[in-house]
Amino acid sequence: MSNRTRNSEYYEKRFGDIAIEKGFISHDELIKALTIQGREEIDSGTYLLIREIFLDQNTMHVNQIEEVVKAVFN
Repeated sequence: MSNRTRNSEYYEKRFGDIAIEKGFISHDELIKALTIQGREEIDSGTYLLIREIFLDQNTMHVNQIEEVVKAVFN
């Protein structure tokens, strides 16, 4: 496993955890998004960021995503 893959997995986990902690998403919504992410990667080889999925699914707003991204990197 490359460092990039490990870093991406860490980031995705942290993003989901923080979004749940802030009350922006539920645990079930995170599981759904991770399932979509995994299927997309298997089916097309495309790795979607979890935030892209939440935005596409109208699960989170841009300002919520920005807040979580800031928290991930603090």
